[in-house]
Amino acid sequence: MNRREFLILCAVMLLPLAAIKGADALPRPAPDGGSFTKDMSSGSDDAVAQAEGWICPSRCPGSNDTERVQEALDKHSRVYLDRNYEVRSAVIHRVGQHVEFRGYTLNAAPGYDTESLLDIRGRELTLRDVRVNANYRSGAAVRWHSVHASKPAQYNKVFGMHIARARTGLLFGDTTAAVDAPQSENAIFGLTFRAVQVCLHVNQPNGFLFIVNSVMDCNANEWSQDHPGQFDETAARALLLGQGQVEIANSELLKTATQKGYMAELGPAATLKLSNCHFESGAAGFLVSGSLWASNLSGLINNDSVPVVDIPPKIALPFCALNNCLFNRPIAVSRYSAMAAVRSPPESTGRIGMVNCLLDGWKPACFFSGGVQPLGPNVLFRYLDAEGQVTEEVLER
Repeated sequence: MNRREFLILCAVMLLPLAAIKGADALPRPAPDGGSFTKDMSSGSDDAVAQAEGWICPSRCPGSNDTERVQEALDKHSRVYLDRNYEVRSAVIHRVGQHVEFRGYTLNAAPGYDTESLLDIRGRELTLRDVRVNANYRSGAAVRWHSVHASKPAQYNKVFGMHIARARTGLLFGDTTAAVDAPQSENAIFGLTFRAVQVCLHVNQPNGFLFIVNSVMDCNANEWSQDHPGQFDETAARALLLGQGQVEIANSELLKTATQKGYMAELGPAATLKLSNCHFESGAAGFLVSGSLWASNLSGLINNDSVPVVDIPPKIALPFCALNNCLFNRPIAVSRYSAMAAVRSPPESTGRIGMVNCLLDGWKPACFFSGGVQPLGPNVLFRYLDAEGQVTEEVLER
């Protein structure tokens, strides 16, 4: 063999090796036909669970992807999902970790009804396009909490989170005794829900959560078909705030399919701030024992027998403020409904400051009832008079 023939033979033999080396930049096919989620920051071929042999895919009876997903979250600073995974639960607990779902979903494996599907416990996290399907578990779909006062789940940013088919969507804190940690400086940009009974439940002392460009919709949707009669319309809430502070901007609250219960509820230790938001509800609007602050809030109450704001009995309401707000109900209702826009029992006390607000569908006599009294300048009422003509009246208090 001459030198020319030898070089040609070497080149032909090396071509497959070059192709294999170039493929290292992409996830290798898994035995189940999918591909492994790998640590893209290191350039290694680390799989979700360091799997070298057969790993039963999520479609196999009696198995799920919990171990392979959790190992990736435990080991790698950057984790990228490459397909849908079925898990018992998954915990994001590191500091400075970057996790991207890339359009894929964590689905709840059957048989673990009381567990949360995704736990967020880390600090300085960046999470993108988080998608979870709780498959109607009674435990929270996503639980964001601190395990110790010295390890707060704070400084976390979420860019897109969608939660589906859950009894509780996002639990920020705990349902009972939350750890008293500075669980603050947290933000979600783009939070949405589908078929979730309680979208956002906040019960975190010293907690702060900022939400923007989101839709909190607590309608039954697929519950009605998949589990008829099990969705509690009375208990459904777009927001349920026990303690802690939540600020929501450029977002929407919805409870449109039922007239039962309340759209949002604030406990005595909770503070809710709404800015440039809209709501629509067939049920009563806000059940308020805590502090409600709203600016440029608009909303529709599609019901003639419920208030916008309801105060429970024997409550000393903290000061609340509503500025530049527009509240609507069908204007024809104003001819016969005596339901107040702000309702409270006689024994409750407090003040709600209202400035530059329009109550469309209420007469001035239906402004408030009970011991909690709104006050402030330039509150306009728009209603139908006895002759059925649209009338506007300004109330200065």
